[in-house]
Amino acid sequence: MLLMMVLFLTFGLFSGYWNVAQVRLGQPSDHPLTILETGTYHGGEITAQSGETWLGLFQIGDGFKLLPTVVSVIPLENASGDSRSGVGWKVEADDHGKPIFLVRSPAGLLQDGDVTTLFRGWRMLATGGAMEFPFEGEQYRLVVAQQTWLRGPTAREFLALVLEGADKQQLLYSVPAREAEREDLFWSLLWAGDLDRDGRLDFYVHVGDPAEVPERRLFLSSLASARSLVGEAAIFRAPGS
Repeated sequence: MLLMMVLFLTFGLFSGYWNVAQVRLGQPSDHPLTILETGTYHGGEITAQSGETWLGLFQIGDGFKLLPTVVSVIPLENASGDSRSGVGWKVEADDHGKPIFLVRSPAGLLQDGDVTTLFRGWRMLATGGAMEFPFEGEQYRLVVAQQTWLRGPTAREFLALVLEGADKQQLLYSVPAREAEREDLFWSLLWAGDLDRDGRLDFYVHVGDPAEVPERRLFLSSLASARSLVGEAAIFRAPGS
């Protein structure tokens, strides 16, 4: 089994499927969706303006829905009472309570309506840990593991967030093991369900390493390639964090 995994990862590196640079270096502008969370942020800029309508993922009773909501972006005041763009922002959704997240989908990938949800919360994924999700006849597994990947004669150690399911394995995020001690590294699952309603699972995760600003990443199955389970739809990095 170990030999098969090493061969798979080795082939993946040469084929480009496990290209770490492709996973880690993408910028929000490269993605089809824009994602935002409500809250207070100091400094930086917000990719929204007051009065815009976004889709929010809300818990309504025992279920979850994507619903249109008007966004308010309120400038914060500094100590002297002035309101300036460099001080910070408060982002609110005007309808339906506090959303799990807000998305803007100009490509029409998402529509309002009921959303099947298997997990909502904050589950830390420690190295060696895993979460399993049975859904529509498939078994999905989200794993954090230390991997040895081969590139020619060189072996490199990585800590990787890997999604398994439907006889496929996909790297979602990684950092070189030498850059993060296991006890310092924490990645978390925030939400899992079928946001795009295609009968396959989507994930919203909190990732990062001690040397960088943590990010929230949304992965949608409708953006997957033939060899993958999901595609990266959006990144949220809190300004000033």
